[in-house]
Amino acid sequence: MQVIKQSMPDFMADFGKTFFEKASASLNPTFVPGTDRAKAWEQVVDVVPKSRPPFPGQRTIIAAVAAHLFGKDKRAAILSADMGTGKTLMAGVLAAIGTHKRRPQRVIAMVPPHLVGKWIREVEKTIPGAKAYGINDAGSIARLERAARENPGAPKTTEFWITGRVRARMGFSKKSGMEKLEGGFLDLMRGDRRKKKHLCPDCGRPVVVLKTEREVEKMSPEDRHNLIYVGKGEESAETGDGQHAAWPDDAYFEKGRKSCDWVYHKGGLERGCGTPLWQATRRGVGDQETLLVKALEAIDGIGNTKAKTVAACADKDDVVADLCNGVIHSTLYAILGKSASTRAHNHIMRYGFSGVDGNYAISEFIKRQLPKGWFDISVFDELHELDGDNTAQGVAMGVIAGCTKKIIGLTGTLVDGYAGSLFPLLFRINPRQMLRMGYKAGDAVLFQREKGVIKELVTEDLEDDFVSSKGRKKVTRQTRNLPGLHPSVITDFLLPNAVFVELQDMEEGVQEIARKHGEDIRLLPSYRETYVSVNLRESQVDPMKKFTTEMVNIIKKARRTGNKKLMGQAFYTLLYAADGCFEPVDFEWFDHETDTPCKITLMPDNPGEILEKEKIMLELALREKAAGRRLLVYSIYTDKRNLLSRYHELATQAGLRSYVLRSSVPTHKREAWIEEVMEKGCDVVFCNQEIVKTGLDMFGFQSIFYMQTGYSTNTILQSAKRSWRIGQTAPIRTYFSGYANSPQMNVLKLVAKKLNVSNQAKGNIAETSLSHLAEDDEGSSLMAMANQILESIREKDHDPIVGSISSLDEDHLDGEYGATAMHIISEILRREYEAGMPKTTAPKFVSQAKPSDPMDILARVFATANQAVQKEHEAKPIHQNTIKRIGNSILVDDPYDLF
Repeated sequence: MQVIKQSMPDFMADFGKTFFEKASASLNPTFVPGTDRAKAWEQVVDVVPKSRPPFPGQRTIIAAVAAHLFGKDKRAAILSADMGTGKTLMAGVLAAIGTHKRRPQRVIAMVPPHLVGKWIREVEKTIPGAKAYGINDAGSIARLERAARENPGAPKTTEFWITGRVRARMGFSKKSGMEKLEGGFLDLMRGDRRKKKHLCPDCGRPVVVLKTEREVEKMSPEDRHNLIYVGKGEESAETGDGQHAAWPDDAYFEKGRKSCDWVYHKGGLERGCGTPLWQATRRGVGDQETLLVKALEAIDGIGNTKAKTVAACADKDDVVADLCNGVIHSTLYAILGKSASTRAHNHIMRYGFSGVDGNYAISEFIKRQLPKGWFDISVFDELHELDGDNTAQGVAMGVIAGCTKKIIGLTGTLVDGYAGSLFPLLFRINPRQMLRMGYKAGDAVLFQREKGVIKELVTEDLEDDFVSSKGRKKVTRQTRNLPGLHPSVITDFLLPNAVFVELQDMEEGVQEIARKHGEDIRLLPSYRETYVSVNLRESQVDPMKKFTTEMVNIIKKARRTGNKKLMGQAFYTLLYAADGCFEPVDFEWFDHETDTPCKITLMPDNPGEILEKEKIMLELALREKAAGRRLLVYSIYTDKRNLLSRYHELATQAGLRSYVLRSSVPTHKREAWIEEVMEKGCDVVFCNQEIVKTGLDMFGFQSIFYMQTGYSTNTILQSAKRSWRIGQTAPIRTYFSGYANSPQMNVLKLVAKKLNVSNQAKGNIAETSLSHLAEDDEGSSLMAMANQILESIREKDHDPIVGSISSLDEDHLDGEYGATAMHIISEILRREYEAGMPKTTAPKFVSQAKPSDPMDILARVFATANQAVQKEHEAKPIHQNTIKRIGNSILVDDPYDLF
């Protein structure tokens, strides 16, 4: 037998297609586009009433998820779609399909707090007759309770209840419920509290707290005098024999929800009655009028003076009641005036209002107080931000998901690179499957070990080294999670529960329509990613190496002693040093071994001089300004080590009109802030990528520059394409920068690996600008084989343009292209619309509000390509002024009033 040796790339080039065909034949997909079953579900999407017909790509995705949820009667689906693909619209239409196939659906949507208002507007604009309620304020519980009492059954029309994820998990404040204290006569004579007893208000017996032997060993001699030792037998947590117990102090009952677990009775320990020893309390301190004034001041348009006027008026109760219902009372209108009343109304319609400060969690209220099954569908927007194993938001998601029949998760970045972080999401949306697979709640570590990649370091140290005795070995094991997924995660967990959509998928349907009319269009411009490898100044290389060595030694020592705080501070300073060495970089700490304060300093060779990375950023900003483009610059250093102010100052000195977007700008005002600075005329904006990663479309900034990336895969994926959207016509350029041969490279390598894993999980194996930094020696060979199969058969038309440079002189912009102007696309789609109309009738159009974002520009006319049944609508006259502005910067020639 002849044996031929081949490399993996060559082997997969020869046989990859065969493997793919075999794998495809073994699958039994629920939805295959083009089949009769798929067409039947697409027709369902067409028939469902909606004000904005979806894109062809959206239509297919909606049909696929509907077939999964309502056809196969599955409980959950995850819609992992790129930012800008219209996840809100698709979720709304899916709820409408539930109404069409079964009965009117009641939906609870848990979304980021600043998107509550946007969700309400999107639902009302998309689903005719649907009712959308915001429950993101302290009065939400009252509105939910009233609605459930008035209609405990099915709704009469589709209902959406939108809550912010912070409000959903909030808990009310608590205080101790212990009022009685008892002490003996001798205790009072001594003047101490050693024998004072807290009595349970229910059973009246003194409450004690059990202490373990380890806890007793750590106690001070003074605290040990307060201990009670019960029994001489073997220690038992059930009977209390052989146990130490302590008299708790007041502070013990102030923390958490304590109960009467153990009591001291007749010289021994007994089980308590279990009565809760806490009570709910208000957050605020003050009388009702003070609380009302504070609540009114939070409304946009109402200041302190007018808030006090309202609180003192005779109709204040009616005013508050109307505000809770979203209405401006006539008395309030007279006090505020027209302009301020409009602002106040817009505020309460978006965020709600309540004159109380209660904080009972909405998730807990739904679970404990609402009728079972009152909500039919739960929707979780930005699902990846709820992946905490034991976070309040993650627990709230699990509670709400457990109270609904169907679950829809929406995210643009489902996988952050680690299998362990995916586990909580999978368990909450489909616990039965996870239990069948042998996993229990809290098994994220086990899931990471079995389905991810880990590195285990085993260290053996000799504790005793005597010649006459046998030395003992101390074995230390350290487990480190690494980016990576086993292919079975995709086949067993993701494919059965998730649908993946990319922004490019939206373009294909539009191009098919254009080709029918002999046109070649692009809905999206090119997307270029470039890695900028920056070299330190020659004079800074040796000091940086010395500083790095010293900081690494500190980190190692802190890890040995278990000082995580010191380790984190040292690592943060180490990463900052390369970007902050325009001035002395100090690191101070206290060495507990020598009992002395310590300090090391990285001195700049030329204080105040512009650093190399800053020079490239400024050069890029000036180049973009000359080309009529704007630059958005990201930096993670915005707090104590604030670099945004320095960058702003440098840009101003270079003749650039620059602004800094800080986190102090409220989330609901950031879009208006951006519009304002663009109207003033800006060349560059500096901000932390965290504050723009969701809910903002940065159309006006065609280039993005990362001064630092940070660690979060989700944040990078969300922020890198903020301006690459439908409606953008200019080529988009994104630059990642890092100092070569510095600790920053360790961060970039880890980020590159995590980005690769995240993209692979959704079937995208195209290279990014950071791909060459990823180290594959710790990855999965099975995943590498799968990538080779996909590489041999996939389409590469929409791959990003990637490159690596060390200076802007090397930044060649070949291969870039812009998107087709929106007025040209609208003309092509108008012709398509007219071609589908009856010959004897004039064009007739839906009478409704004008869309306000680029996604709406095209959606209206897709009804012809998508819908099997066309309804008759009222004809509208052609207006003389045919030029319309969509959003901030898009002009459309629309003589037929389509948009």
